[in-house]
Amino acid sequence: MNHAMNQEEPDVSVSTVSGIARFRRKTARLCATCAMGAWVVLGAVPFLIMLIELI
Repeated sequence: MNHAMNQEEPDVSVSTVSGIARFRRKTARLCATCAMGAWVVLGAVPFLIMLIELI
């Protein structure tokens, strides 16, 4: 028999997640969002400069 099927996975409830882990997860998401926004701005700036120079 397969031993993986016989092993029980531990139950991890939402209440056991510590406040620090939740804060780290939210901080990581915020940093990733800002980084994605920075790439968008970095890609848009040359086009904006060209449009301003044409006016």
